[in-house]
Amino acid sequence: MCGSSHRDDAGRWLRDNESVGYMRLLFTNIWTCFVLFSVLTTSEAQELPIRVIRHVAMYTDFEAILYGESSNTDPEALLSAGRAGFEAVDALEKRISNWKPDSYTSLTNKKAADAPVEVSGDLIEILNDARKIYTTTDGAFDVTVGPLIQFWKEREKGVMFPRSEELKPVLEHIGLKYVIVDTKAQTVFFERDGIQLDFGGIAKGLALDRMANILTENGVKTARLNAGSSTIVAMGAPPGEEGWTVDILSPYNTADLTPVATVKIRDEALSTSADTVRHIDIGGKRYSHIYNPHTGMPASGIASATVITPSGVESDALSTAFFVMGVEAAHAYCQAHPSVRAILVQDKGEGSEPIFINFTKENKRSGDEH
Repeated sequence: MCGSSHRDDAGRWLRDNESVGYMRLLFTNIWTCFVLFSVLTTSEAQELPIRVIRHVAMYTDFEAILYGESSNTDPEALLSAGRAGFEAVDALEKRISNWKPDSYTSLTNKKAADAPVEVSGDLIEILNDARKIYTTTDGAFDVTVGPLIQFWKEREKGVMFPRSEELKPVLEHIGLKYVIVDTKAQTVFFERDGIQLDFGGIAKGLALDRMANILTENGVKTARLNAGSSTIVAMGAPPGEEGWTVDILSPYNTADLTPVATVKIRDEALSTSADTVRHIDIGGKRYSHIYNPHTGMPASGIASATVITPSGVESDALSTAFFVMGVEAAHAYCQAHPSVRAILVQDKGEGSEPIFINFTKENKRSGDEH
């Protein structure tokens, strides 16, 4: 990528200049490492100002590629819009992250089993979004998996795989149905002790949706926003392109950059869940870090689940849900929700062909369509 970059006085923003000719961007982080983003600019694009802004939030590297709408667009206006978007991401993280002891999520986890806790609108929104996915996936996506995450964290690197009986008391504290949200009073109450909210499977999607709204309000119509390599929100399309090109890499051979699938997205979001990099090891065997809320066990059968939806909050949550649900249930979900597309790679070892759901031959490169 051409151009220089630097940190500003705050030490968090990085900026590249606008003279971008060819960009092939690979992002890796602790969550996934197999989504490759490609943008080939045209002569028309060379006349438009482009700004790239990077930011760290939610323990993830965020990036925004912003296009001006004409050659007269002020590049500084693009930067200002991008920074405003990331300020919204930071504000959201401050209020909903369970890693921050003074957040509304942390407060709710501590006190909501005793009495209703008054929270921010952000927490009400993300809980309502999570409940929609929880309901439509029959509980495959559940933001109350905090106790499960802690259970398996304590057993990671152990010698003996836990027995199912050990999970029974943990499962008593799992279930979004036990979380009562009063939207009018803006309160949250837990009907059972020990419930712990964890928005790790949906927060990045909501953050990118928030950022996209801020950019739209500031006149930006063409942008690609990504949270690490797991979630992307695409606004419009680069000049001369039908959409933003995304290559899905193999979850088995991350050193090989040959994609197992290539898609174009426009005014959509894409998320991938996998255990390519992040996983747990017990007794010398590798297990997924994504857990089935019904059984409490690490999810199995899927190596990677990529989902494309109209919003980031949907794609983020559904990629986790489909990883748990498996091919047939994901296929049934997509049949009932035509706006949702999916690319699944089954856990059958290297060479597994991607399974495309709700795709046409025009918008997929390889694999079997369901």
